[in-house]
Amino acid sequence: MIILQHIKEMQQVAQIGFSKKFNCWGATQYALGYRKKYGWVGESVMRRWLQEKTDLIPDDNLMIGDILVISSKEYGHLIHTAVYMGNQVWFHKEGKYKTSLDSKEIVLMKYIDIEYFWRG
Repeated sequence: MIILQHIKEMQQVAQIGFSKKFNCWGATQYALGYRKKYGWVGESVMRRWLQEKTDLIPDDNLMIGDILVISSKEYGHLIHTAVYMGNQVWFHKEGKYKTSLDSKEIVLMKYIDIEYFWRG
């Protein structure tokens, strides 16, 4: 599985800490091997990518590489994505600068509105 090859890299990317060079959607695609370098991805591109490359799944049997998708109930906008790294740890890019390895609860506290889990 591609994601297993990237776990060490994601930990290194998370250690980069502060960077404007990529957003959460670009980091998600990079973590899953769909991009060769982390970068900026627009919402419409990410939404289309999710529709074409993933399926909605229940959250009771998560696997490494599954994606947490948070979107707005009110407006339907995509807000945030994170990639499951195993052992209850999610890789994500917070805001403009910081990357993190956090629990789902921490990710949701920062972005909660609606949560969906997707598998590619």
